[in-house]
Amino acid sequence: MSLSKRADDYIYRLGVDQRTIKRQLDGLQESDLFLQPQPRGNCANWVLGHIVQGRQNILRTLGLDAFWTADEEAIYTRGSQPITSEASPHLTMQRLLGDLAQAEDILIVRLEQITDEEWDVLDEDGDSLAKVINFQIWHEGYHVGQFEVLRQLTGVNDHVI
Repeated sequence: MSLSKRADDYIYRLGVDQRTIKRQLDGLQESDLFLQPQPRGNCANWVLGHIVQGRQNILRTLGLDAFWTADEEAIYTRGSQPITSEASPHLTMQRLLGDLAQAEDILIVRLEQITDEEWDVLDEDGDSLAKVINFQIWHEGYHVGQFEVLRQLTGVNDHVI
């Protein structure tokens, strides 16, 4: 079976996101990830965790089991409590980056198995699998873009991308 064009595109986008996140976080300290944009916004730890939590949703959409616990996901879901310091419930940057990579590895294997016909199957809302996955990956990219500003909050004053 050959790789579908959609799967190839999604795998590419996940990889770009992953590389961008690593570059934006390179050289930052754990404490840097708790800086809050003002007057309102989420810190880099929350954004990173939210992206990993979003990948748990993609795993479920593709019929796979998520590997985060409900408690871990609850820290990073939309509307969760702000993470304002290392005293707030959170996962470490190392753990989050490891889980991001683990999710990507699992997703690539599954995406490589999906046929063109499967991409067009509609869910109970009438949306194709391709449409749902496309939105989920777009949502991830939206948050990846936030890292540029969050990196600059640390005072590095550089241009990574």
